[in-house]
Amino acid sequence: GIANYVFYENSTIKGISIPDSVTTIGTCVFYGCSNLREISIPDSVSSIGALAFDSTPWFEEKQTENPLVIINNILLDGKKCDGDVVIPDGVTEISSYAFYECKSLQTIFIPESVKLIGDNAFSTAHVSTEGFFWGGGYWGDLLSISVDPNNKYYCDVDGVLFDKSMETLIQCPTSYECSEYHIPDGVKTIRSNSFYGCTGIDKIECPDSVITIESNAFKMFTSLGEISLSRNLKKIGSYAFENCRNLYEITIPESVEEIGYNAFFYADLYEITIENPDVELPSGFLINHMETIDGKTVYSYTGVINGKEHSTAQKYAEDNNIKFNSLGTFTYNYGDVTGDGIIDATDASFILTAYAKSSINEDDGMTAQQRKCADVNKDGVVDAVDASTVLTFYALSSTGNKQTFDEFVMSLSNL
Repeated sequence: GIANYVFYENSTIKGISIPDSVTTIGTCVFYGCSNLREISIPDSVSSIGALAFDSTPWFEEKQTENPLVIINNILLDGKKCDGDVVIPDGVTEISSYAFYECKSLQTIFIPESVKLIGDNAFSTAHVSTEGFFWGGGYWGDLLSISVDPNNKYYCDVDGVLFDKSMETLIQCPTSYECSEYHIPDGVKTIRSNSFYGCTGIDKIECPDSVITIESNAFKMFTSLGEISLSRNLKKIGSYAFENCRNLYEITIPESVEEIGYNAFFYADLYEITIENPDVELPSGFLINHMETIDGKTVYSYTGVINGKEHSTAQKYAEDNNIKFNSLGTFTYNYGDVTGDGIIDATDASFILTAYAKSSINEDDGMTAQQRKCADVNKDGVVDAVDASTVLTFYALSSTGNKQTFDEFVMSLSNL
């Protein structure tokens, strides 16, 4: 294949004939080759990377001939399209960024033949430089994305694009008209840029099936005023809520273990509640104010952080001179993994199941708090030893042993 960027912005190339031995053309391979007017692409090429030919005279001529640029059944570009677009049957792949910032596109139909849709293929919002920090200049007319019901890889629900399993939300149209959108139950991943630049939705409800919010997922979602996050959410990606200018408060559930860099950069948050006392908070994840001091741009957060005493949230607030509101002291009830106030065989079984999953590199199914409570011997590992300790304590308690769990664990360490 031809490697990514290999001829990037090479102004000396005027024509090229790709040999039959080539099957793949990488990302941005010929991007910006300002004198490239002749290209011969053999039928052997079955994969073409994003923006491979963009900003070349050859590509611009192709766009003039047909706003849908299709090479070897790969839809490379549709940025010149407007109104209602039907992708021809026979297209097997829609390239990354194919309709990126195509602000006049209103509806699009994906045929049965499509097997692969690249990243950000339908991110149609256009962003003006002037509006970047102040919530202006974002637009796009895309109202709906529909998929042939016989497509084996993708589907739509009311104009929103999903993978066929309905586990990944891929793209919500920028001008989707719905004041309150409920993400369908069963969705596990909200894909990168999936709500980028949306302007018609005020409120989002995430089901508890959602585990991951990828980077930029809600970026520049200017109309978003309220979002309810999954109680099983584990990861919020970098820039996930950047420039959400109407989002004034949010609660990050206890289940969240990772928050990406600049996740809330220039969201207009006045108040954020962070339930997990141990969640890692990267520098600059929370910014809503910018000013120039002595010629330097200084970013800060002027709102309130709510969290537990002695938590990472409190430390972040103290380190960055942010007002902190205490939600009380968090205590770990070691052994009570299920959180029902009882240490019994159910907790032991829960720990053992989690250990079995982690042993084969599967998700253990526990929140950060559950993992902490499960590590009863505090060796940093949740394993069969912890499960055995809990089960032994339960058995002894059932026979009348009056020791607390902490006393029981301490007695084991003294043996």
